[in-house]
This record gives sequence, C-alpha cells and structure tokens, in this order.
Amino acid sequence: MRITVDSGGATLVACAALEEAGATYDFVQSHARQEGRRRPWADVVLTDGDVHLQAPAAIILWIGDRFPATGLLPPPGSADRARTFVWLTYLANTLQTAIDRSQIAPAAHVDAALATALRTGATADVARIFDFIDRELRGHTHLVADRFTGADLLLYAIVVDGAVDVGTRPDLTAHIARTAARTSVVQAHHSLLGVIST
Repeated sequence: MRITVDSGGATLVACAALEEAGATYDFVQSHARQEGRRRPWADVVLTDGDVHLQAPAAIILWIGDRFPATGLLPPPGSADRARTFVWLTYLANTLQTAIDRSQIAPAAHVDAALATALRTGATADVARIFDFIDRELRGHTHLVADRFTGADLLLYAIVVDGAVDVGTRPDLTAHIARTAARTSVVQAHHSLLGVIST
C-alpha cells in the first residue's frame, strides 16, 4: 500500500491502522507538503491497488475489512460492528466538524465577526461532545465492548490532529493516553516523524 505523507490525522490513521495489521506500506511525499502548504482534504492519503482513500473513517473501514484480524472492525453482522460504524460516523461528522469550526480563521469569505461567532459556538459544541464521550467511556476502556476498534483510533487521531485539549475529563483523558501508548500508534508517530523531517 502507498500512503501520502503529511501531518494530518488521515495519515496518522492510515499508518497506525496498517501497523495494527502488520502490513507493509510505502510513503509518498505529498505535493502540497513539498510546496510548504497543508494538503487539501480531498487529496488521496492511502492507495491500495485501484482503491484511493482520503477520509480517515473510510481508511479505517477499508483496512479493517482488508485485515480482519486487526479487530479494527468487529465481525460482520455483529452488534459491536454496528456500534463501531455509529462511532466512526459520529466522530467524523460531529466531532471533526465541530473542531474544524472552532478553529476557523477570518478569510476572504468569512469576516472577523462571523469567524469569532463560529468559533465561539463550535467551541461550546466541542465541549458538549467531549462531555458526552467522557460519559460514554465511564467504566469502559474503549468505545465499543471494551476492545480496541477503529473508533478508538479515529477519536485519538481527531484529538491529536486538532491539537485539542480534552480538559478535565478523566475517562476521555485516560482513553487518549491508552491509545497513544499502543505499539501501533507509537510506531506510526515514529514513522511519520522520520519521513516528514527528511
């Protein structure tokens, strides 16, 4: 498999998921990174034959299906698999969107007052979402059935990529720390650091 290298959460997800699988992959430097600007979201992050993916949740779904032994996706037809799908959708559509809005900057199409209003509302949304996730994790080690899945990896990548402080939410904080300590995640960070710094 080929992975486009950038500093974004999609690349971290791809690397960590492939590390979970023990799969071999190659890095390809993105043109946007080489030109000194962040890669647009729509650029391909992972290529596997004729499959080209960019969204972190889609990457997890693909790798989870390609390498079922990873456990990134619970068995087909199981309730845990359905719950994993729900979490992947929620995190990608709700948490990621709120974080993106909380970090919006004034631009040609967004004036300063509107950007401030959007950031204020979105920051409150992020706090509510983190409160919800913290409650859902209470008494659990992971988001689904106390086993590591792609939903846990996506939550970690979104928080890390957005450089978001999860605050004083003990269960969420512990979850992020547990995921950060996984061998696959440590190796993904190490691999990305080595490639991006060259």
